[in-house]
Amino acid sequence: MIDCIGVAGVDASISREVAHTCAAIGAQKSGVPLFLAEGGLELLNNLAKSKNIGVQIETAAALCEFARVADAHRALHKGGSLAALVGLARSRNAELQRHVAIAFAEMAERRIAKTWIVQCGILPHLFSIIRVPGAHPEAVYMAAKALVYVR
Repeated sequence: MIDCIGVAGVDASISREVAHTCAAIGAQKSGVPLFLAEGGLELLNNLAKSKNIGVQIETAAALCEFARVADAHRALHKGGSLAALVGLARSRNAELQRHVAIAFAEMAERRIAKTWIVQCGILPHLFSIIRVPGAHPEAVYMAAKALVYVR
């Protein structure tokens, strides 16, 4: 899996496809333990650093799928994926903010450790999503939901 990182960086379309495939693995849930064991989160963390907004959106969508799997939460925290999501939250792209807000709402609802959410630095970004005029309505709702669960 780690060998894919170098290949994924070659072309934005390849990187987007890799992130999309990772999202499909997360959605299946049965493949999540193997994905985590093989360093899949490191791959997603590297893709999150892409300058291509399409790659960033696909990566955020993939991390969002893993946020729905309670067994992946510790790996998301320990592997730096929460920090990767915070990095993506800095974007003003509405679709990207929507995926990040959904990811944190899903984790908060599934009882991820509140300290992990606070320590990763997402709270100011969730407040920002709520306050931005014209933000994606689902992003606003999910950001507020995450904040309610963290309270």
